[in-house]
Amino acid sequence: MSHVDASSDLATLGFLVGRFTGEGSLGQGATKVSKQVVGRWEVGGHFLSLAMTASYLVNQTLADVHHALAVVGVMTRPDGSIEARVFTDGGAIYEHRLVVEPGRVSFRDRVPHEIRASEARKILVPTDYGYDETLEIDRDGRGFERYSLVRLRRQAD
Repeated sequence: MSHVDASSDLATLGFLVGRFTGEGSLGQGATKVSKQVVGRWEVGGHFLSLAMTASYLVNQTLADVHHALAVVGVMTRPDGSIEARVFTDGGAIYEHRLVVEPGRVSFRDRVPHEIRASEARKILVPTDYGYDETLEIDRDGRGFERYSLVRLRRQAD
């Protein structure tokens, strides 16, 4: 991948640039997830694109595959959060507000359809090997708990 300097608003998201693969599980572990992500700077570093594929396996049988494209940097708000749009293979478009904090990026996410929860949030944490993607859920105001963890490892170009 060619070197591009990110805009100052997006520079802290540089850990998401590259090719990543990872695996994890949902909930109690019955459903496994395999994920591939390609992150790159776009338009001279003014946007970050994340092309994602997630494959879900139940009892070692492929149950579902989803593709999505996130475009980050649509706008930076006065509070420092960064707007992003996610385009899915089902034709849906989701708006997210990324909150950048020291050592992590978080945003509200959709609650997985197979569980009952009032809200969900995704947390991305840079690591020596790439980054961890955690989905936490709140079951009706009782506080957030981890629902899934995918450890994404940087791949050689």
